[in-house]
Amino acid sequence: DVAHHTAARTPADDHGKRGEDLLRCVGGVLRGERQLVRAGADPDGVFLMLVDDDRRIVHATLHASVRDALASIDRDRVARALRAADGALRRLGVNAPRIAVSGVNPHAGEGGLFGREEIDHIAPAIAEAAAQGIDAHGPFGADTMYLDRKFDAYLVMLHDQGHIPAKLAARNPAAFTIGTPVLFATVAHGSAYDIAGRGVADAATLIATVLRLSGAG
Repeated sequence: DVAHHTAARTPADDHGKRGEDLLRCVGGVLRGERQLVRAGADPDGVFLMLVDDDRRIVHATLHASVRDALASIDRDRVARALRAADGALRRLGVNAPRIAVSGVNPHAGEGGLFGREEIDHIAPAIAEAAAQGIDAHGPFGADTMYLDRKFDAYLVMLHDQGHIPAKLAARNPAAFTIGTPVLFATVAHGSAYDIAGRGVADAATLIATVLRLSGAG
């Protein structure tokens, strides 16, 4: 599927939700949609971006333990996430993207009082991205960063820094896989096997996801 879209120069792809347990039941070895699409791209440059009507949230790490996620956060990963975010926003029609970057520690580390990840890794990655023409700012405390609405996207370091605000506030959120040749998206909710075949499912989120992809270049 990815190879087909890449060869055909299709800019975007969307599909309904597939459960990871279903993929395993049919003999699959992939863990979710992002790994499926990552098979056709540089695996180190692929990230998740949650998109709703009000905000876009990019995740530097995703489905890993907090311990493993913290160990993987370094300058290179954050810089790659910023490049993927900038590229995806431009494909979605944002001509001059502005990206806010969160810290990983409370209050973005308070100048090293609560940890040095911001000083040693995140701030240097922002500077590297800026040198490449990416308009990135931070690091900001993840608890207050979203209050500043002048940004086109927000890059967070950990799963819950992005998923909690997205799921509390989002209407019809979409989960975009960015940093891939094909801009890929699916709905940002589960597979809802419990209501399958009952005629009560609401397609609004899937429709919104398709519409968000429709202008991708």
